[in-house]
Amino acid sequence: MVGSAGDFLNLLETLRQGGDPILPEALVTEMTTNQIGDITMPYWPGRGFGLGFFLLKDPIAAITSESPGTWRMGGTYGHSWFVDPREELSVVAFTNTALEGMSGSFPTDICEAVYAGLRGLTRSNE
Repeated sequence: MVGSAGDFLNLLETLRQGGDPILPEALVTEMTTNQIGDITMPYWPGRGFGLGFFLLKDPIAAITSESPGTWRMGGTYGHSWFVDPREELSVVAFTNTALEGMSGSFPTDICEAVYAGLRGLTRSNE
């Protein structure tokens, strides 16, 4: 695949809003539904897996500010993204940081900063 962060954000927003005209809404619903039941993923506590990405089941177990039902993924060359349908939010970060950008502190820090901004939190009132 070749594209920009903006292209990818447009794709995620299309899926978040139901998929039209790219995919039928029923397929997007299946993609964003946990397909692995109660199977535990040791490196991703509190999450399940849909058709292509992780799905948040339990924010407390996952230690995240994301809403239940948020879907996310990243790639080895340093991109990460998440979609929180409840908050009507899609976030994309393309970096050249390899694994750090996919599963290091960078995506966690970006995620927490976004939610802190949404909730009007600062370091002094957390």
